[in-house]
Amino acid sequence: ANDSAGNMNSSEVRMVSVNATESGTITNTTTAPANVSLVIINTSDVVISVLVTSNTTVGVSVHVTSSSGTFGIAAINSSTSDADAGVKYLNLTNTTSLENVSQIRIELHYTDAEVSGLDESTLALYYWNGSRWLNIMDYVGRTIPGGPTVFEAGRNASGNYVYTVVDHFSYYGLGGDRTAPAVPGTSGTSSGWVAHGISISGITVPDTISAGTTVKLLVTLTSNVFETGAVLRLLDLPEGWTASEAQTGNLNPGTNQREIEVTIPGDASGEYTLTLEAVAKDFVGSVRETVTLVVDRAAEKPALATEPPKSTEAPPQTSALGPTEAPPVKPEATLKPETQTPPTPPPTPAAGREKGGICGPTIVILLAMLVLVFRRFKVPGSGR
Repeated sequence: ANDSAGNMNSSEVRMVSVNATESGTITNTTTAPANVSLVIINTSDVVISVLVTSNTTVGVSVHVTSSSGTFGIAAINSSTSDADAGVKYLNLTNTTSLENVSQIRIELHYTDAEVSGLDESTLALYYWNGSRWLNIMDYVGRTIPGGPTVFEAGRNASGNYVYTVVDHFSYYGLGGDRTAPAVPGTSGTSSGWVAHGISISGITVPDTISAGTTVKLLVTLTSNVFETGAVLRLLDLPEGWTASEAQTGNLNPGTNQREIEVTIPGDASGEYTLTLEAVAKDFVGSVRETVTLVVDRAAEKPALATEPPKSTEAPPQTSALGPTEAPPVKPEATLKPETQTPPTPPPTPAAGREKGGICGPTIVILLAMLVLVFRRFKVPGSGR
């Protein structure tokens, strides 16, 4: 177990000391008990401990030097903007199988003389990824691409060492920033001199951030004195994210606000923590601050609207007297099969009526009927 300063609990550590010179290679092999942190190498320069999952034999070899050229790799300050100087380097290798080794703790010690002229608060362990040095403290809780998983990292100023807990043997180094030089101060300073220096005092993000958009981050910089500018950059962006460096221009003493843009891919969603770095132009040094962006999933594109049916009505006619209404369009006739309908006969006039009177034949018939009736009911004794 480790305390907040990174010191291991001595009740869980078995010490194995190995004497070696700074320029030589230190090798030690021992049997480590399961689930116990075991110190395999312990010198004035470096302490190496391992944590294994079962009883196993562990062999470790480490070479510590103040010159990266010993290993044929670049110096820390030549391949990263994070540190101005490399103090010392180590090549950590294994001489036995690491199948049961789950964690490796590295302590790299330094003397006051070795870090003279450096800002001790910036000292850190760096990992060599084959082409450049990466500050391990930027990767705590995650895996360096192509490198180790970083479980812990930090510095112990009172103990004069930096440390990390990883799962990978490789090249590691100790580096830091030089102490800022003093420059003529502004009026009102008691000594007449004030140190160069900038800090990131705030980062404002939009309330709503959508995937597939470019957003602006508002950065508040505090400058001790007038500076001719700084460079803002976002480090180690997630895959698919892009951001360009932003030049701040002149920075006045006090607070200054500048913007930097970042483009978010359309498939991003969730919470992302980014690291913003500000590198001053007037002195060698940089500052960093983290910022968290909460990205909403990109909204689905709405379905394409269908065009309304085109009107069949003719546009209004326009004459010299003004618009006139267009004649209505007659609906197309629907053809139906033709059926034969017999003609309706004209009405038959009532019998015995013609133009409102009694016709001649009708009169004759009536007279004949009267004669017959008279003969039938003839009066007796009349002789007729």
